[in-house]
Amino acid sequence: GHLRQTLEELSKEPLSEKEIVLLEEAIGQLDQVLTTFAALLRIAEVESGSRKAGFGMVDLSATLWELADTYQPIVEENSQQLDVSLQDNIRLRGDHSLMVQLFSNLIENAIRHAGKDKRISISLQRSAEQIIIRVADNGPGIPRKEYDNIIKPFYRLDRSRNTPGSGLGTSLVAAIAALHDMELSFEDNQPGLAIILTKAL
Repeated sequence: GHLRQTLEELSKEPLSEKEIVLLEEAIGQLDQVLTTFAALLRIAEVESGSRKAGFGMVDLSATLWELADTYQPIVEENSQQLDVSLQDNIRLRGDHSLMVQLFSNLIENAIRHAGKDKRISISLQRSAEQIIIRVADNGPGIPRKEYDNIIKPFYRLDRSRNTPGSGLGTSLVAAIAALHDMELSFEDNQPGLAIILTKAL
């Protein structure tokens, strides 16, 4: 906090163009470090299981509908299409804010990596044995050999190296899924990537 305040104070001083550029770059890099640190703390907190104390019943169907509504304008802005197929009244015990974080992450990844004019789909189904949530896109996808790597902390695929982010998104997804006893898997959507979360009942 103090370092950022100092940099902000400096930015109010009369500076040359070059100094302003360097200062803005330093503030940007610091923000990236703070974001990464916050994400690491969230992952550590989730993995310690301390969030389990706050578990309640989460309406998955309503949560996913709300997120679909929230992301619809962004999808339209990207000339993409969002297909939503959700069974109603599907609930599970969990932490609502972590669930929102988990699915926001998956939807944002699909939007970012699918590319223009592509289709993103969110589906939720329940059978007698399990709940299945699927977030998929028909973009370029990722090589099958990378499936295990993308949940490793700080791992960035070559195609993601020039996009903002800490490489901690899917690690957070994996930690939240594990906390809720959900199995996380990846499938070739032919084309694109499908991320599947399965919860045994």
